[in-house]
Formats: sequence, structure tokens, C-alpha cells
Amino acid sequence: MRRFTLFCLLLILTSCSSSMNKRSKTTDNSTREKALKEIEAVDAEKRMVFFFRKKQEFRNSSIALFVNEKMVGTLGARQFTKIELPFGKHLVSLSFSKGNFSPSNKSASAKRMRKVIHVKRNKTGPMLVLISTLSYDHRPNVWHYFLDKERDGNAAVQKALKAAQYTLPNKISIDSPYVTPGEKKEWGLYANTNSINSLNNFIRKNPNSAYLALANERREELVAEQKEEFAATQKSGTLNSYGDYLNRFPEAHNRHQVELLMVGKMSKPATYNLYAETHPELIRHYPAKIQMDYKLMRIGPTNMQLKDILSHYKGGLGFGMLAAKIKATNAQYKNFSIREIKHLKKKGFHDKLIEAMIDSTAEFKRQMKATQQNKQMMAQIQALIKKSQVNVGRSSRSSVSGANKNMPVECLKLKAALVACKQAGGFLAMACKATARASFSCNMKI
Repeated sequence: MRRFTLFCLLLILTSCSSSMNKRSKTTDNSTREKALKEIEAVDAEKRMVFFFRKKQEFRNSSIALFVNEKMVGTLGARQFTKIELPFGKHLVSLSFSKGNFSPSNKSASAKRMRKVIHVKRNKTGPMLVLISTLSYDHRPNVWHYFLDKERDGNAAVQKALKAAQYTLPNKISIDSPYVTPGEKKEWGLYANTNSINSLNNFIRKNPNSAYLALANERREELVAEQKEEFAATQKSGTLNSYGDYLNRFPEAHNRHQVELLMVGKMSKPATYNLYAETHPELIRHYPAKIQMDYKLMRIGPTNMQLKDILSHYKGGLGFGMLAAKIKATNAQYKNFSIREIKHLKKKGFHDKLIEAMIDSTAEFKRQMKATQQNKQMMAQIQALIKKSQVNVGRSSRSSVSGANKNMPVECLKLKAALVACKQAGGFLAMACKATARASFSCNMKI
């Protein structure tokens, strides 16, 4: 009995000691007033962020506050602390112990007490994050907290904290925004690209990314490199040198200028034919009297483009056989205009061949519309494309090396999606490829 009494007394003392250790230490009034006056971050690339726990519950223990998995400090009821945070996203977590809820923890409790906040560059003054009580679970005997919508400006800070106590933060420094595994994988595709447009897309789509500075730095390096290369190309001034320049920089910042220079050096049909194959994007700058013909001849699927069909027809294959072959491809050609039909007839196309291409186009569009309305088929297509992008991310190191280093990121993604679409087979594969091309903006011929 005596041993049992001593054991209970020891347990009570340990519990009290533990409870006291959980309580955060507040500062005196002068330190508090100083903290509320110092609202601007010392670092120009950071912003002062205040964290305030609002409500008082029956449980008088402190909550551990973490930012990007670093412990900032502890907060009791009606207490605040502050820290300078770089512009961008930050993961804020709350815990009843110093063992932080890891971002990989998918439990309901962890999710309720975790939030990503955005420290915006275009806002003035400090930022305030409020911590409120969300719910109480009687069975585990714990309160759950959540982070309210952030507030901006000194007025919001002073109003909320006028009667709050200040607790000193831990002596830590957070010098970079929070980066998710997905963002890290995505940046792996852009880090070594030679495409300025790809970097422009990344910067536009990810204004709060931790990699924004690196993206801008890489972009400036590429612009300088391209200007240096272009100066050397201009000294040579040959079609081959301009073509090599575009091969190295498929989306050069001065691509339009280079294309015009190349077409300006062309005069012979053989030259037009050669570059229509190697650089089909130049066709849009060809003289008007030949431009339509070059565009038309390259319509259609591989090995069954108009130029191939005309070659087979003039080579002796009958128009009936070729018309059947065209319809069997079930491919998209074009609903030719009257002017285009007249041009094709002058080139030697039989009426039945033109009719077959128009019919094939109409059937392709009909089936495509039916596929798009079929939720099950579209889900299958989207799953194939999504899976292909996971593979691009996993092989990002190899994807940005060698020839692929010169390929824009959107084209890398499209290339992977088109390979995945082959798994579908039949018209589903064609619908998948059309969906992939509509999903990724790529000007290269893939």
C-alpha cells in the first residue's frame, strides 16, 4: 500500500511537471511592444509573418508550431509569435508535441493541423495567420486546430494582437519556400532545358515556386547563349548554319527572324522541297503562290499524306483502291475549300480521292465526338496520358540530356503521351493522340 501511494504521488508530480513544460514562455510588455512595432522584414526577399492562437480551451497546454518542418516555437491560448519567411509557399504544421506531423502523414488529425500558406510578394506590410479551434474528439481527448485564412497589413495585425501575449520564436532561419516532391520532379524537367519558351511557361504557371529564381537565372543564361550563337551564325549566313541554329534552339527567342532569313535565301524548288521536310514550320513563310501547295501536300497521317497519295496514284495504283485505303485509315485530312479542291484537281487528284479524304475527315470527327462523350473511353485516355507523365518525371535526368535537351518540355511530355497512346490500339489510339496534342502545346513535328 505504501509503495502504491508513493507511485501515485510520483505520477502526479511527473504529470504536473510535463504540463508545465508544455506551457510556452511569454515575454514582458516592453518586448511585446517592440515585437509589434518591428513589422518589416530585415531581408528584402522576405516578409514578417505573425502566428496567433486565438481561443482558450480547458486544456492549458501549448501547441508546437512548425514551418517547413522546422520548429518555430510554441503557442498557448491568446499568444503570438513571428518569423521572417521568404516569398512563396510554406507548410505550416501544428502538434501537441515536438514530434511534428510529417507531410507524409495522411491521417485526418494531421491534415486538420497542417496547411500551405502563400507569402505574397505583391502585398505590403506584415502577414497574420490565425490558429483556431476546429473540433474536440472526446475519445482520444484532444482538440483539433486549423489555420484560418491569412490576413495582410499592419492594421489586421495590431487589431488581432492588441490583447495577446508574445512568445519568443526559436533561433532558426527559414531561407527558402516549401517544395513538394511533385514540384521537385517538375523542375527536374526544366532545369537543363534549352527552351526559353518552356522556362517562360514554368515562370508563368508557377509564380510562387521555390525554383522561380533558378528559372529566371536559367532563362537569362539561355538568352545570352542564343545571342552569342546567333552572332556567329550570322557571320556564316548560310541556310545550313541557320538550320543548325534552329535545331539547337527549337524555340529560340528570335525564331521568327531566323525563319524569315532562311526563306529569303531560297529560290530553287529543290531547296523549298528540302526545307519543307527538314523544317516544315518554314512553309508558313513561303511565297503565297507555292505556300498552299506545300501545306496541302503534308496533310494526313504518316505514309498516307497527300503527297504520298498523289505519288501512288501517278505510279499506277487505281483511284478506287487508293480511295478505299484512305477510308480504311479512318484519319483526319481536311474539309477542303472549293479553292483547295480546284488546286488538287490541277495537281492530278481524282475526284474520288478528294471525296474519300473529305469522308474520312467527317467520319474521324464523328467518332472523335462520340469518344469525347463516352466517359469511360475518355477516362481510359486520360489515365494513359497521366501515366505517361509520371514516367517523364521519373526519367527527367535522361529526358533533359542529349537530343532531348533541345526539346521543349511540353514536347517531351507530348512525346511520352503519344508513345503511351499506342497501347490503346485502333481508333482509341487515334483519339488518345488527338487528346494528347490538344493537351500539350508543342510546335515541333512529333
